[in-house]
Amino acid sequence: MEFEVASVKPAEPGTPFATNVALNGLEGTAPTSDLFSANAPLMAYLLFAYKIADSNQGRAIYDKLPAWAKMQFYTIQARANGAPTRDQLRLMVQALLADRFELAIHQETQMREEYAFTLDRPGKLGPQLYPHSTSESCVDNPSRSPMIAAPDRDTDAPRYCGVVAWNMGDQRHVRMIDVTMAEAVNYLSGAAMAGGTLTPHTGIDDTGLSGHYDLDLQFLLEPEGPGSNTNAGGPTFTQALKNQLGLKLTARKGPVQILVLDHLEKPSPD
Repeated sequence: MEFEVASVKPAEPGTPFATNVALNGLEGTAPTSDLFSANAPLMAYLLFAYKIADSNQGRAIYDKLPAWAKMQFYTIQARANGAPTRDQLRLMVQALLADRFELAIHQETQMREEYAFTLDRPGKLGPQLYPHSTSESCVDNPSRSPMIAAPDRDTDAPRYCGVVAWNMGDQRHVRMIDVTMAEAVNYLSGAAMAGGTLTPHTGIDDTGLSGHYDLDLQFLLEPEGPGSNTNAGGPTFTQALKNQLGLKLTARKGPVQILVLDHLEKPSPD
């Protein structure tokens, strides 16, 4: 499937992230029109187009990107013939990337380390993980950035549906609203990298929890990384995971389907 017409241009430096469709590999709301409009780094388009929803997949692609593809934002304005479904739109973006960026990708199976997320104490949630209440609404805004400016207080942070994060001093605060545990685990498996305790791995949801949840997680940024302040106050990622959410990680290896980048070129401006 292809767009009827499309424009791809490098964005001017400092142009903010924006999109009318959430650019991620997760399920989400379908577009409401025939227009696809976004300004984002190439990696965001890849995550969306190929439905990349785990950190192993994302890292395998990101590590092979040339420097220009990691830094440059691209503005894409495209129009479909009628309002496509979310999965149809993914195929259209795939075709656009192949045409304008000469993108070539193949898939292979590799043995990779993965982490299983389980409850630290069976049947017991942590104090900052709780079932989502339908009486508390959240704002579905696909054009927001996943990293927001730090609010004056945690209570001032907007209640965005899904994931939002901000840094306050040497700590990161991650808030998720109305998410499944599979969605939470997928994000947390990558967020562990910011805590300096783990490199990104596939996150496996072994919590046994169904339904939708809200959570708040705060942890030190890279407390165990190079040049970090080991005396800084606050929990490491794994400590916060246990004490705040009631979760723990168990490492194991397993076969993972990995997307491998074969070819990529800068697009000619149009």
